[in-house]
Amino acid sequence: MKKAVASNLRFPGKVIVIQDQPNLPIKGNLLVISDTGNNRILLISIDEKYKCLEVIGSGGLGLVDGDFTEAMFHHPQGLCHVFRENKHYIYICDTKNHAIREINLNDREVLTVTGTGEKGKDRDGNLDPEI
Repeated sequence: MKKAVASNLRFPGKVIVIQDQPNLPIKGNLLVISDTGNNRILLISIDEKYKCLEVIGSGGLGLVDGDFTEAMFHHPQGLCHVFRENKHYIYICDTKNHAIREINLNDREVLTVTGTGEKGKDRDGNLDPEI
């Protein structure tokens, strides 16, 4: 298992901004980066001169749910922030796992929303997705 170097980005894929909002467990304005080559998500403080506040993912390759330190991704890319039921979530396209993952910022956990880790084989596009 290859570990990420703490200070280096490796093929950062996508970036979103989360402005300071109610019930956000990390106060201030955040930059969220999918550090694709290091298989992790970074939460960066815009207000604190771009200080890294949180690393989500162990840096190893895999499809592992769990807390921020034990979760594993495989080339995460697209990001989306959602606020619902008084909690903040980040959704990720975990490309090589062929999965959509959910980061619950309030509970500090990562879950797989859909996908099995295997590439789909429905070339015609009318089959039900495996969930």
